[in-house]
Amino acid sequence: MGIEDANYVDNIGSLHLDSSRIDFIEDCDIQPNLDRLAQIARQSDGTAYENALFDLINQHLTVFRNRQHYGTQATGQRLSDIAFTAPIKNSDGQDANILVIIECKAGNAVRAFDERKERDDIINVVNRYNEQHIDYAGIWYWVADSDALPTEGAHGGSRASNLSKSFAEKLNDLQFTITELSRVPTIVTAFSITALTTYLRYLYQHTNNGHDKVITKLTVPHFWRWSKHFMHLQYITIHHNLNSLNQ
Repeated sequence: MGIEDANYVDNIGSLHLDSSRIDFIEDCDIQPNLDRLAQIARQSDGTAYENALFDLINQHLTVFRNRQHYGTQATGQRLSDIAFTAPIKNSDGQDANILVIIECKAGNAVRAFDERKERDDIINVVNRYNEQHIDYAGIWYWVADSDALPTEGAHGGSRASNLSKSFAEKLNDLQFTITELSRVPTIVTAFSITALTTYLRYLYQHTNNGHDKVITKLTVPHFWRWSKHFMHLQYITIHHNLNSLNQ
């Protein structure tokens, strides 16, 4: 672990992708779906948000496998909203998977973010995939927000006391817990809906050619930890915005 990894909680704020490093196609046939997703995310219906996001992933990001929609579909169970595996080539050129787990926070719901509850939900999802004997080389946890993401030092949720944690500290706790549980590299990323729709469009345009069945550094450069510019050599990131050619 280098010094940059050791300092991953520093300078975490609004990191931006340089638009010159992101190759966007001018036309995008899922843009209406992305616009609808953004509209739903900004409202207060968390169920509608997770439904719309899963439908978009399930229908259009077909490179992803083992897609599961938990959320309200698993009422009474402690599970994150959405999960899937992303097939990749690892550093040795071998086939591997990244387990992506998503928690949706519509409207201002992120302001009540409780990492203790989210931790239990994540653990249960990881156990579900383990029970199915689905191997994964890493875990990427997304907090899919609307437009209410706090900055790194701002409120961390509903606990108001001198012992309360900042939002970044809560994400850091989740990253540590998941890593300890899984013993695989783990990243935690919070996306505003603007950043999320930008990134989903990017993923769609770089995986929707009908024949790629695996994500590589060449097909999707800004995925996982391949892009140091995207991940900034940190384990947790908070993205209020991602620069793109269409903004």
